[in-house]
Amino acid sequence: MQRQRARGKRGRRRTLRSARVALVEANQRTHPLVYATTTDNEGHFEIKQIEAGRYEFFASHTGYLEQQYKSKGAAEGEGAMLSLTSGQTVDDVMFRLVRAGVIFGKVVDDTGEPMMGVNVSILHTPSEEELEEAGPRRRKVELTMVSGGSTDERGEYRIFNLKPGEYYLKATETGERWAGVTTMSGGDWQLILELGSSFAPIYYPGVLQLDQAQTITISAGEEAQADFSMRKTKMVEVAGRVIGPDGGPASRAYVRLSQTSVDDWGGELSASVDNSGEFSIRGVPPGSYFISAQMHEKDKHYSTRQKLEVGEAKIDSLMLSLGGGATIHGRMRTASGGPLPSRRGNAALQPVKEDESGGFGWAEINKDGTFEFNGVADGGYTLRAYVEQGWFVKSAHLGSEDVLQNGVQVEGGALKGSLDIVVSDEGAQIAGEGTA
Repeated sequence: MQRQRARGKRGRRRTLRSARVALVEANQRTHPLVYATTTDNEGHFEIKQIEAGRYEFFASHTGYLEQQYKSKGAAEGEGAMLSLTSGQTVDDVMFRLVRAGVIFGKVVDDTGEPMMGVNVSILHTPSEEELEEAGPRRRKVELTMVSGGSTDERGEYRIFNLKPGEYYLKATETGERWAGVTTMSGGDWQLILELGSSFAPIYYPGVLQLDQAQTITISAGEEAQADFSMRKTKMVEVAGRVIGPDGGPASRAYVRLSQTSVDDWGGELSASVDNSGEFSIRGVPPGSYFISAQMHEKDKHYSTRQKLEVGEAKIDSLMLSLGGGATIHGRMRTASGGPLPSRRGNAALQPVKEDESGGFGWAEINKDGTFEFNGVADGGYTLRAYVEQGWFVKSAHLGSEDVLQNGVQVEGGALKGSLDIVVSDEGAQIAGEGTA
């Protein structure tokens, strides 16, 4: 088979030596073809003997943001697949790497003592593309977490590799790093889990509510300092019971409290349900939340969500029901009539209104393309489907109704007809020379 090669040359700006450049075969879950090299002293690179195919093409270097290959005229930040044909040469590829930003600082308590093991979350407003990539379990929110870290024994943190932009910061005492590595002793960590933290999560520069928070603006290569002073706040317990679709206790359910406008991993408030269907979440600061329950059973996913206002009094009689609601059947098929991609993904229903009490649901696509939503409450929903990279949703209909345009409406616990989702891999492909 004939092979291809890709070459990159020096531009007008300062060149980078030892930058890593790679081509990774697209749409391959296991053992993709990978071609990689590093740049020389003048920033040049060359990759030879490349099999024909579609590739993710990118460059990276320590202290810089990873840069995806771009076609001419592509919007800022917009990457593209590189499609190579037999015998083709792609010349003069230009990668312009941008220096990453850093946010650092110190977290102390209300007496000025440093606090170890505090999670610091970096939050920003997600784009539609980021929400799409996040998958069906991510509802649409005002803010989402893009990075994070935790404080050391001096109460200091440092978060790097940030894109230029505007960010909110949130500090939460949990005793765990954002990546799951504990920084406290076993005893301290267990005490926080049992009793709950007495320090409420705060936003920079030290406020409890998001609408009072200030943003930190980071330019390329800039380092910004953001210090926090956490204060003790009365916490309460939120407890209740989850009822399964059969009317009995939902012993395999999982309950989570999340803020109504923020989606991040810093100090998640959650609990598993016991054999009696009961749950208890301790250390909940006052505020507005969504409380959701989810359960996966016999290849079916059940979920419910409702808004919850938490004050200074314990809440101990919540009842969350996973039963009732509509069962929605559907099928995914390809526009060509051929087989579905190996990674079929999921379908998701998301409430049109953020405060819909029915919550959202997701369903796995079976091998034959069928799927099923269970326990869908009355209300309006948008439909999203997530398939293998390189594929896209071409159309989705409920009878003659275009649900991509008009959504899905459930009334009286029922839905007329079934969902028909058509996907295709015949999107636009980009080949040839690319510059930023």
